[in-house]
Amino acid sequence: MHSLTESSNSISVGLITWIEDNDQLPELKRCLDSLTNFYPVIVVNGKWNDFKGKNPRSTDEANELIGSYSNVIHIQSPDKPEWYNRNLAIDTANKMGYNILFWVDSDEWVEMPLGLDFFTKSIDFQDKHTCYMHYYDDGKGGNCRMIRLIKDLDKVKINKKHNEWLIDNTNIFKDPAPAPRGITIYSDNKYRSEDRKIRMKQRNKYNPVH
Repeated sequence: MHSLTESSNSISVGLITWIEDNDQLPELKRCLDSLTNFYPVIVVNGKWNDFKGKNPRSTDEANELIGSYSNVIHIQSPDKPEWYNRNLAIDTANKMGYNILFWVDSDEWVEMPLGLDFFTKSIDFQDKHTCYMHYYDDGKGGNCRMIRLIKDLDKVKINKKHNEWLIDNTNIFKDPAPAPRGITIYSDNKYRSEDRKIRMKQRNKYNPVH
């Protein structure tokens, strides 16, 4: 049983996912295995309403895998907008007493070679509400940064666009603090079917802000 004062250091994780094919189970397991030092990992599970797919829910095997992690809060939310599900993760973390959250996707995983305490102690939001995080993706040229870390969960809402994180109608997404040390998010989609990759590209083309 986890508590607010255990190894999470008051940092929650949000994972918005939909596993439509069991070929994706290895990527989901890789992601969740890399997050076992965090609590809660809030998994909001279900097909987004702007994405083509036959079954709005993840496979039975994916749901069983998600449920096997004691640090995961599993929420079913099929056929909702992605921004809605992200706000659901934020609201859940806030109601549990957490003020900081970072996002991962199921085709990503985190590495913390210096441990969780080193990472959490290096976070410095300065006077901002968001931070970059170190990121690695061959498709983006290797090492880069992504805005993934957010605080003040009692105030922030995502406003129907993935890049509009609002506090009092001010977009805080575009003014992040530097990335904390000691953690990198890695990404690859080698477990995705070609059909899924094509539909993701189509979604990003026709609804780039989702």
